[in-house]
Amino acid sequence: MARRVLLGLLLLLGWGICMGDVHPNKVNILFVGAHPDDESTAFGTMARYVLDGGCKAAVITATRGEGGGNAVGREQGHALGIMRELEEREALRVIGISQVYYLDQLDGGFTVSAKTAEQAWGHEDLVERLVRYYRLLRPDVVITMNPWPTGHGHHQYIARLATEAFHEAAQSDVFPRQITDEGLTPWQPRKLYYALEYGDGGLSPDLKVDLSDTSKSRVVTYAAIKRRALRAYRTQGWDASDDGIPSTTGYEPFMRAFSFIPVAPGIETDLMGGILTSVLGAPVGLQISVVPQDYRATRGASSVLEVKIRNESDIGLKAVECQLETPWGTARRTVGDLGTGQAYHFTQGVEVPATAPSGPAALVAHVSWTGGQATVRCPIEVTPEVTAELAPTPALSDFREWAHRWGLDAMIHVVPAEVTLGSGQSGTIPVLVGNRGQKPLTVEVSAACQGITLPPAPRQVVVRPGETRTVPIPASVPPEIETGAFPLRAVVRAGEATEVSEGYAQVVPTLKVPMVAHGLTLDGNIDKYKPFKYHIIPFDRLWEGHTQGPQDLTGRFWVAHDDKNLYVAVDVVDDVVVSNIAPDDNKAHWRTDAVEIAIDPKGPGVSQTTLTTFKVGIIPFNTSQHAMAARDADASPGPIEKTAPGMRILSRRTTHGYLVEAVIPKSVALKGARTFGFNVMLYDNDKADARVGENAGHARTAWSAWKDVQGTPRLWGHAVLESAR
Repeated sequence: MARRVLLGLLLLLGWGICMGDVHPNKVNILFVGAHPDDESTAFGTMARYVLDGGCKAAVITATRGEGGGNAVGREQGHALGIMRELEEREALRVIGISQVYYLDQLDGGFTVSAKTAEQAWGHEDLVERLVRYYRLLRPDVVITMNPWPTGHGHHQYIARLATEAFHEAAQSDVFPRQITDEGLTPWQPRKLYYALEYGDGGLSPDLKVDLSDTSKSRVVTYAAIKRRALRAYRTQGWDASDDGIPSTTGYEPFMRAFSFIPVAPGIETDLMGGILTSVLGAPVGLQISVVPQDYRATRGASSVLEVKIRNESDIGLKAVECQLETPWGTARRTVGDLGTGQAYHFTQGVEVPATAPSGPAALVAHVSWTGGQATVRCPIEVTPEVTAELAPTPALSDFREWAHRWGLDAMIHVVPAEVTLGSGQSGTIPVLVGNRGQKPLTVEVSAACQGITLPPAPRQVVVRPGETRTVPIPASVPPEIETGAFPLRAVVRAGEATEVSEGYAQVVPTLKVPMVAHGLTLDGNIDKYKPFKYHIIPFDRLWEGHTQGPQDLTGRFWVAHDDKNLYVAVDVVDDVVVSNIAPDDNKAHWRTDAVEIAIDPKGPGVSQTTLTTFKVGIIPFNTSQHAMAARDADASPGPIEKTAPGMRILSRRTTHGYLVEAVIPKSVALKGARTFGFNVMLYDNDKADARVGENAGHARTAWSAWKDVQGTPRLWGHAVLESAR
């Protein structure tokens, strides 16, 4: 009993230290996610600070997960959303969090596009709602998902929204009626982190929170607490597995996007460092930021830095000075005394020598006062007058524009650009060439990629001052290269300056669709396809998960057409055929064994999202042993009976797995196109005892296999309809 009382007093003391005499609504940590369970990327971290650190945390979730699977019942849509909300609240209670708020957006079909999510959810209203929560809850630290343009589009978009609100909540002229009519005040969170557990997208963690430590209040590791919280998500099937979360080891990784307080160099280990505890001798509450006017600093030109110092500590600072240190010199600014609540702001010009080497550089601000000093580093990139860049995809370009607008320039070139080309086809490699100088530049542009035919001589162009132009480099792929990613270099030379941009040429497979004089019968007999060429999906052509060998998951398919229909037959080798989806649960085919057929009628590689495509998932055997199919996250999602009039399917078991046949009306899928994007994807569930509705998929292969390929039409293969012979 005495031990419990002592523990309670210690926790109350911690609460007092953490909260102090502050606004009663205040939280220390705020997690912003897209779906219930997204906050699991920080379960262990929040458990550490809430259960044992005396902190208070809250979670904001955009949707209620209405579009997911249901491993425990038949509920779908809004009913499923109610269940997922209950699960989220239960999971968060495990780690001591009771405050959960929803932005009331619908969880639609899976997408890998932030733009698609924005079209579905809108923008201004969501930013305003998030700003309201920030101003009301006054978080010190905001954690959100990874905004990098890979993975789930909802994750990307909620991270963008959370980032924008992080900055705008501090601006009194942004949503001013919240201040004049609702009684709120501007609020600037101190730090913003992106959770990287669902995929880092090439980003490196700045913070790693160890989960192997033992919780003093729960007497188990934080990893074990995380696993216990995850089990609350029964509709996800997580109560029946450990989900790979070890009970004693591991860490949660985060990238620090912004910090307005000093942080220790290297990898952080304390999320609340600088907020609850002093860092590098700086008093808790001292805010310092150094922001360049332009992340890219041109050689031979000037760059402007904006420096802000704000003293929110409980002590006054005497004789404050700021020394700016660059690779090319230093500058000193006398600030004077800075009392509690006072701020100082100034700009400083920096001359970049014409001889400065290109590449990353650091600007350092040393802020000193009587009895102490703090240091803040700001990365920049030094460039010559000429710039070179492999043209990004529209999704990547959209992200880069957003990142530049919100001061995340250092993230812009982490993931290389990609150019998609068809096997045996010709195309172009677009190179963006810019002139950041004051005079016209004569520029030579060339590209190199092993295995792909490119012009031997560079192209010569003239680029005017301030201009950026696209220079297309012709490229052709030999037919013997069917698929793969090949390192690609664009080289731009202007006088003595040479700039290089590196990326990848992504080769996708191609096929010709033979024409038949008469329609093919839907009868489960593949003999009728034998006059035509078949296409192999090897067991190791994976885009997610893992396979055990050819017997685990191998496929071959045929495609043909007549005047009205496409005919597709897919023969699948699968040593464990699972039937765990009920007839009234015709969606989310990835939960079980399934075949997905994807068609882009806009043309090969044209559509930037799946909203202009035809994408259908065929479940060969539901729990009643019948085939069913539904369009997914495309131009018209839902069961084919409603969304693909005239489409017919058939399935049958074979000695080695199963066979699926489909008749797809051209009027539904092709819209008059003769050349189109095309893909066949296989989904494998080897859990023979999978519960009804459980998401137990473990492997995904495809004819054109790339990460996130199900939502990325530009990475589907290329197809063309042949005429009658």
